[in-house]
Amino acid sequence: MRYDIYGKDVTIANKMESGGKCGFVQVSEKTKDMLEIKFPDMFNYQLNPELIKINKYSNETVQGYFIEEIFDDEDEEYID
Repeated sequence: MRYDIYGKDVTIANKMESGGKCGFVQVSEKTKDMLEIKFPDMFNYQLNPELIKINKYSNETVQGYFIEEIFDDEDEEYID
């Protein structure tokens, strides 16, 4: 069996992946806002200068952010 999934969320995920940067995790602005509330001071956010256009027929865009976890020098869980 083969399944194809379509929709706005799949389009956003696809465009975020193709517009990403090797070695970085990219999240949408909505996800960034939620992470800032739930996990304050846990991540650094770097704005992706390229807006993610959802489709060619509308002006709707999504702003992406590259995130990086902040580690303390004493953080035992950090493995380099």
